[in-house]
Amino acid sequence: MENTKRNQRCSTCKFPEREFVYENVRYKLAGKRFLPKEHYVDAAYVDSYKLTESYQKYQVNIVDPVAVDCSWQAKSKMGFDVASFIIDWDKKQAICPQGHFSKSWCSTVDCRKSPIIQIKFDRKVCGDCPVINNCTKSKKSPRTIKIRPQAEYNILATRRIEQKTT
Repeated sequence: MENTKRNQRCSTCKFPEREFVYENVRYKLAGKRFLPKEHYVDAAYVDSYKLTESYQKYQVNIVDPVAVDCSWQAKSKMGFDVASFIIDWDKKQAICPQGHFSKSWCSTVDCRKSPIIQIKFDRKVCGDCPVINNCTKSKKSPRTIKIRPQAEYNILATRRIEQKTT
């Protein structure tokens, strides 16, 4: 424990304060030239953006579990969750588990104004698919997946795989 640096902050705030905590802790540690290689935080503070930003800006790995995929497809263990799709970042396309290519790729933002990519598949192709029930519950709409930008997607996918194996 002789090489352990500790910076602790407690609060009784009833609103999310992760932005303040991250920046405050980093600022204090960087000012003392104590930036760690690993930064252990409470799970409430971990998201794909922070994981990516922390490493890209500071070369600090945030350590704590990331949220699991809570979609019905992931929970059912027989559905096609987002991890079941192949993402071709260069072609801006996704390939479903049945080998069909996506129809559209749209950069947008989610309800928290965080960047996401919305990928849609062709209605006819999905409608004719023999395993559509593993993909979507909709009888009319094709499968749509939403993913984070590439760096965030990759780190989140890697962490989820690591969590399953440990």
